Amino acid sequence: MMRYPVDPITLTQAHEWISLQHTEQGSVDLAGVVGLKMDHPWRQAYAKADDPDYTDNPCTLGLHWSLGTIKPSHFIGAVNLPFGNEQHSLVVRPRDVLEKQALVDYGAMFASVLAAPSSVTGMELNWLFGCDPESESIRAYDLPQLTLLEVTAFLATTAHFVQRHLRQGFVQVRENLTGRVRGRILIAAQIRENLVRARSERMVCAYQQFNPDTLENRLLKAALEVCSRWIVSLPHPPPQLQYWVWAIRAALAPVPEYRPHPRDWSRVRKKGLMAAYAQPLALARLVLTRLHLMPDGQAEESDQTLPFFLDANRLFEGWVGVCLNRVCTSVRGQEWRRLDLLGSSYKFRPDFLLKENGQQIIVDSKYKPDGPELQDLYQVIGYARLLATPAPIGADCNQGMEGLREACLAIPGQLEANVESALEQFVNAWAARYNHSHCWADEFRLSMVNVPLPKARVQ
Repeated sequence: MMRYPVDPITLTQAHEWISLQHTEQGSVDLAGVVGLKMDHPWRQAYAKADDPDYTDNPCTLGLHWSLGTIKPSHFIGAVNLPFGNEQHSLVVRPRDVLEKQALVDYGAMFASVLAAPSSVTGMELNWLFGCDPESESIRAYDLPQLTLLEVTAFLATTAHFVQRHLRQGFVQVRENLTGRVRGRILIAAQIRENLVRARSERMVCAYQQFNPDTLENRLLKAALEVCSRWIVSLPHPPPQLQYWVWAIRAALAPVPEYRPHPRDWSRVRKKGLMAAYAQPLALARLVLTRLHLMPDGQAEESDQTLPFFLDANRLFEGWVGVCLNRVCTSVRGQEWRRLDLLGSSYKFRPDFLLKENGQQIIVDSKYKPDGPELQDLYQVIGYARLLATPAPIGADCNQGMEGLREACLAIPGQLEANVESALEQFVNAWAARYNHSHCWADEFRLSMVNVPLPKARVQ
């Protein structure tokens, strides 16, 4: 039986795609964790996206065998791994090659992707990010923009949620009314507060009122306020965050501020008509685990976080969609296509299909700072040829195929000062991509574009 013992400390110092150091004195065996199959919402959402065979598992941050070693894949995050009756934390940071000393602003990229239409980026939040509110918390190691990722996920999700799914409920109200009675009279309270003080005109009553002041909405409001106060402390927060704060605050205006209690999470309703609350409440709990209010009312980061993951590969893919949307009027991401051939139907899904000057272009993103591999060239060329419109019968074959005449690979590029600067530089890089392209005799072109990334500001 193959074993792979490692020191538990090694698990807290992992990086994307870097093998975990094998040691004979290790106290935990990773070999049994790699093939672990868990009935977990993260895994189900990921499988529905484009991994139906469960070959990439976000529950273990992509741990897999590679040339006799075990390494994570393209997930960043922190999770608890089961080793028999024990659990140990696995913390994965971005790989050093792309990270470049933790200067890439993953938080700003994440906010930009979530702010863009999903039809453009091809991304949904569940494909990019997940948290587990029912698991034990993990020590919040120094991950790049950890808090910003969590705050961004909560604000983006809740801003969308309050537009369609915010609900009111029957709330128990206790009030000392003057000259009238409503609901039922609280006899003991009436004697204590009114009769012994000779205030016969008043009546202590309890009644139900239909309003948005429910426990679920109070928890969302609590997470909103702690996020808002934390954002103020940032030197250069992504502008999308404040827009989302305003939208949520307007919707939750009738809900009073509230200080959550640990037992509140077992009392919330997340099924039936309240099923839409499950995701925003999970992210609210994530935020309130990571942030808390100090006595002066300011937000402070704690040393704990709930288990979470961020798919860095899909984050880059969504960022490519944001960049392409700056240079093209029509960008469609992650749309399934079908090819019928000899009675069989084949489905495939290119990253992006866009139109520029009346011509269609296939763009395939590759999260590979060292450049694409040969199989990546085959893939993008195959997508383009499969989607092209065949030439009319009898036409000269040298005229090639009509419609789709270019395939482009998008890879990580240089760092820029901020998101806006990165988008501006992408416009120039996109215009100059033909300087380093290959064109065939039929005028079909294979090009490559370096996608600039925003640089994180050091506080």
